[in-house]
Amino acid sequence: MTTTKRKALHGRTKDCLNYIMNLDKTRDGTLVTGINCSPEFAYEEMCMVNRLYGNSGNRVGYHIFQNFNYLDDISPEKAHELGVQLAKELYPDYQCVVATHTDKAHIHNHICINSINLKTGNKLVDKLNHPEGIAYLREVSDRISRENGLTVIEEAPPIGQYKKKNFLYHYANKNWRGQIVTDIESLINEAESFDHLLDLLSIRGYRIKKGKYVKIAPVGSDLYFKLARINNGEYSESKLRQRIYENTKIDISYHQNNIYQHYKYIDETNNLADKHFDLKTNLMIKRGKLSSIINKQDSIVFKQNLQYNKYQKRRYEIKKQLNQMKNILTILNDTHIKDYDDLMLKISDAEAIYKDLKDNLDEIKQKNYLYQDIQSILKIYVELFSLSELIEEENIINNKAMKHTYQKEIKMFEEAKKELNMKFHVNSLEDAKELMVQTNKNKRLFVEELSKIRVHIKHMNALYELKNQIFECDIKKENDNLFKGFSINTNMIDYKRSNDNILCVRIPYTNNYIYISKNQCSWIKFNERLQIYFIEDQEFKIYDKNNHEIEFKSAEHLCQDNETYINKYRNKDLPKNK
Repeated sequence: MTTTKRKALHGRTKDCLNYIMNLDKTRDGTLVTGINCSPEFAYEEMCMVNRLYGNSGNRVGYHIFQNFNYLDDISPEKAHELGVQLAKELYPDYQCVVATHTDKAHIHNHICINSINLKTGNKLVDKLNHPEGIAYLREVSDRISRENGLTVIEEAPPIGQYKKKNFLYHYANKNWRGQIVTDIESLINEAESFDHLLDLLSIRGYRIKKGKYVKIAPVGSDLYFKLARINNGEYSESKLRQRIYENTKIDISYHQNNIYQHYKYIDETNNLADKHFDLKTNLMIKRGKLSSIINKQDSIVFKQNLQYNKYQKRRYEIKKQLNQMKNILTILNDTHIKDYDDLMLKISDAEAIYKDLKDNLDEIKQKNYLYQDIQSILKIYVELFSLSELIEEENIINNKAMKHTYQKEIKMFEEAKKELNMKFHVNSLEDAKELMVQTNKNKRLFVEELSKIRVHIKHMNALYELKNQIFECDIKKENDNLFKGFSINTNMIDYKRSNDNILCVRIPYTNNYIYISKNQCSWIKFNERLQIYFIEDQEFKIYDKNNHEIEFKSAEHLCQDNETYINKYRNKDLPKNK
């Protein structure tokens, strides 16, 4: 329902005008209208009228709030139109600035009024039942709202007996913070970690900024809100992490039954053996392993004189193993992988999807960079456009004076105009506003694509985790010729010399390179860290950075050299403290 409020301004109207005409809250100033004054010079014009009529006293104006119910179907443009209608009907002979704010979940108008009547020079009458009083303000606002199909407070008590707690006032003032709290509460039970919670919010359209404090912006909001400042810190990062941790605590009996159900499902659907399920590489996870883990947990709990930190470390390792087993079984069920070939096919498909998503994101990112460079120039153009028009409309004498006074502003506007016209063919204020809209749309699109990639990378990491488990099982088997090599960062891969099947990687602690099949590599964390596996008796040609062949080396020698470098680094003599 529509509600109204009015308060007197003391001292000056400048602070009120600056607040209500905030570009971030009024869609870059498109939802601002002046009545009997121009919004850009409203303060100067109000001061001039006050000096003209010799306004004395501290009461210089009034600030009106008009809030619409967030459940009402009303656009910002329509709300602004109703605010202008209200101001013109109640205060036709006063200087007013009407601004519509979209920074909260409910749309609302602000009206700043100069206290002097332009015709009579008298101050606005602040009596309750006067045509200019607050009783008529509510009456006219309610009538306009009803005419436009909006809800109002029915059977409201007389002004002076109004109390917020007696009415649904908070519905008309539901803010973005309330929306954020509602969405977090609906998602927190699904989240496995704080980062997962942020991903779920991203999928809902939230924009997220990470830094010292995490900031989020819901769909429709132009402003970001710090989680640490919502509900007096109840939704800070540390408290959310603690809540998620409490929700995801491991219950041994639950996981025992849960994993047993996974086995049962796999046994029934895939007709696999009762004691293990077999990928092509004979990956085995036995129920006995789970039982031994639980027995170890019990022995730790009842062991006497055990230090607390050792218990916690061991408990963490057990939780990690249980979760790892559960994740592997979940992946197998969800993806219907039956053998190693199926897994490699899924990985190949996932990499192709990732490439398409990445190319699309890069294209959007390039547009974003271009828009970011021009955004500050756009603001200058929009802010100074009205001033330039006013100077052009003035007579010759005043024109020269104004040009001298606003010399710096005119120069900035002309340079901004030239830059925009050259890059985007912006020739009018409408073109500039349209470009601003396109900039915001591109930002939103970038966030949506980024959230898609994050979700897809999680899926890819799960597949690679399964591939790593297969390799680890092969290594543990007797008479197997596979062994673990070294791991490298992404910046150690030379993509220019790589192709779809072969990777050119730099040998750790050297400037030399080898070529290795992608089948012998698996990501520990996609696009961050890669694990390389070797086969016994495998030999490699060693190349320098210019791709000149240097020597031959076996896989065993490469790993031995790498281990030597690591030990040398670990055992390096440290300087003694003086």
